[in-house]
Amino acid sequence: MSSGSSRRVLRSLDHMRPGENTKFIRKLRPSYMQPAVPYVQPKDRIKFWNIVPGDHVRLRTGAVDHDEQGRPIRGEGIVDRVDRATNRIWLRDLSDEHKLAPKNIRHAIPRMVDPEGGPDKGFSGNTNTVARPVHYSKVMLKVPDSDLFASRIETSKPYWDKRRNMFAWKRFAIVKDLSEEAVRSGNVVRRVEVPWPHYPEKKRAFSQNMADYATVNKETWIPWVPEDPVLLPSRRARSTAAGEQLAAERRVQWEEKRKRILSSAAADLETPAGAQTYAGFQLRAKVSPPPIAQAPSPAEHIGSERERLAEFANSEETQRHIEEGGQVFAASDYLDTAPLYGPAAGGDWSAPSDASTGTERAADGRRMSAPGMSDLHSMPLELLMGDELSNMHGLKWRIRRFNARRASEKEAKAAEEAERAELLKELKVLQI
Repeated sequence: MSSGSSRRVLRSLDHMRPGENTKFIRKLRPSYMQPAVPYVQPKDRIKFWNIVPGDHVRLRTGAVDHDEQGRPIRGEGIVDRVDRATNRIWLRDLSDEHKLAPKNIRHAIPRMVDPEGGPDKGFSGNTNTVARPVHYSKVMLKVPDSDLFASRIETSKPYWDKRRNMFAWKRFAIVKDLSEEAVRSGNVVRRVEVPWPHYPEKKRAFSQNMADYATVNKETWIPWVPEDPVLLPSRRARSTAAGEQLAAERRVQWEEKRKRILSSAAADLETPAGAQTYAGFQLRAKVSPPPIAQAPSPAEHIGSERERLAEFANSEETQRHIEEGGQVFAASDYLDTAPLYGPAAGGDWSAPSDASTGTERAADGRRMSAPGMSDLHSMPLELLMGDELSNMHGLKWRIRRFNARRASEKEAKAAEEAERAELLKELKVLQI
């Protein structure tokens, strides 16, 4: 579990899990590997935090310094991060002029100020200050735009916000206002709503090399419509002709077996003459479901693809197009760009030639030679990458389909209301 978190929203309740610092695991570790932070039981952890990073708080007890009269100065600062597993808070200073955040002195290995100057240049200091963790119950929340601090905090009922994907609730500070006006009016104790800290969104620095949002969001890709014959890989079929034939033969055998089982079950059940029967007490025979054609195996799918390629390459339309000087593309041509065997086995992995290697194909439809650069440039890569380029399951397309569906529902509802209004008018005319 992480030692701290700077998140301002609560998206889960993972901090209520036992974690890895339980007492049972601590017994298995040596003493020098024990964490300095004590383990906090899940029942003692705060479930919904009312103090988050960005809040202005002040310590209830303790002092970070003393004034000229010797009075203690309470620690004060901005919440930098929190640890929901140990109920601790780290603060940072309000500003360079008001450094009231509690700190600890940390000893470090001294380093040379100027390593290039040699040992005569001296060493740097071996101490520095780090933020000191404070318990959640020892801080008071400040009401924004006022000098009042909350004695305690009340909250509304938390609920899960689906739109923002987070837990949400309101927090109210119970403050004591001892001003003359408040004492005179009798409103010394008040309940004030404290808004959650809001940080402005980080603006990205744009340069001349970055494109505009409208340009990026605009759809400039147009699918290429080839004039040459193209054979794309087919989806895996649900069954094959041989599988259908085998399933039909087994279905005939299953039907005979089913009739035999049902007839034997009916013969075993004898009902006396004149007795009343009840359908719920009839004997039911257990019959297995009918056989169905199974999906083709990978070997069968590859075999069918090879048959499709051979039929495509040897068809009259493809041969006529090649004779006229056109090109033919098949998905298997991508596999022919590199040999099946690498250089260690005697294969040639050199760069393809600039010129075209021709369109000659074997009887099975595969290319006779590896394609050249001109052949690679003419291959319609976007056809094989249609799903990746379109991204129909992306957020943008899902929002568009949702808006289109809502628009169609709205139009249908408007047409229904208009038709209903016309019918009411006709009814009023008939009543008159």
